[in-house]
Amino acid sequence: MTSNAETISRLGTRLTDLREKVQVTYWSELHYISEPLFQLLPFGRALGPTEFYHFIDFEYERVVRLTEQTREYWTEHPTFTYNQELVSELTISIDDTFFWHYYTPARTREITEALLQGNRIRFLSSFFVSETEIKVEFQEIRLLTTEHGTQLVGTLGNEYTYRPIRGDWTVTSLNTDVALVNPSRFFYPITIPNTHGRETQYTEELNHILSLPYNFGIDQHYWSSVDSTEVDETLPPSSISRIQTPELPHLDDWCGCRSDLCYCDKYRPGTPPTPPYIELWNPRLCAAPIPGLHYLRQG
Repeated sequence: MTSNAETISRLGTRLTDLREKVQVTYWSELHYISEPLFQLLPFGRALGPTEFYHFIDFEYERVVRLTEQTREYWTEHPTFTYNQELVSELTISIDDTFFWHYYTPARTREITEALLQGNRIRFLSSFFVSETEIKVEFQEIRLLTTEHGTQLVGTLGNEYTYRPIRGDWTVTSLNTDVALVNPSRFFYPITIPNTHGRETQYTEELNHILSLPYNFGIDQHYWSSVDSTEVDETLPPSSISRIQTPELPHLDDWCGCRSDLCYCDKYRPGTPPTPPYIELWNPRLCAAPIPGLHYLRQG
């Protein structure tokens, strides 16, 4: 067995000790992952549409490569449970105290404005690694109106799964409700924060994340034309190859919008208006989806 320093030198990467990261919690005896992998995962902050789609379109290849690098470190430095079983799984989740009681209050105004403008706001909720798969789950922030004003709440989102035996990513939709204001299903943030006595570390991490650039709107240069988002025929390994969603209702009997997609010219009450520079697909007028417009994807 090589030493940590030798392994880091050979792999050409640094390691992150998850015990030092207040923006996440995790369940495993495995404490170390590749630092570039951890920096790539956007834990502890919210993502607007442009940044989210950039991540799922272009960063999943790096996620796979850096995860394999982490697995290689685990192989050379095996960890065992109390009954001598090899530990090979890791789940990293967002720390609710940091996200809902530190980060979200600092960005409530910006997130609320984005939701009212019709932009979906997502956040990375969990990252799972085992010997057979990688799972990345995003949840969403929605807006709830109350007699006292408005409140940010959470909803389920999409789960992206990579299995090396197949070599592709699949996406499973966990929530088909598109209402950004007053969604039918949601969860409230935790009411009692628990910093475990690490208030200073929480504040330092918040200041770091707030110093990073962000965009809760839609970059019109990124989305403005079909040509700018045209899909190459030679898709990279990170491309989402299959979509698993509930069976769609018969179009003759149903109209509405779900998950970035409208099926006819009617809309679901309470759904924010579509920005003028986003083109919606109507299957009754065109059998095939409009090519190249990422915003119309189910992802």
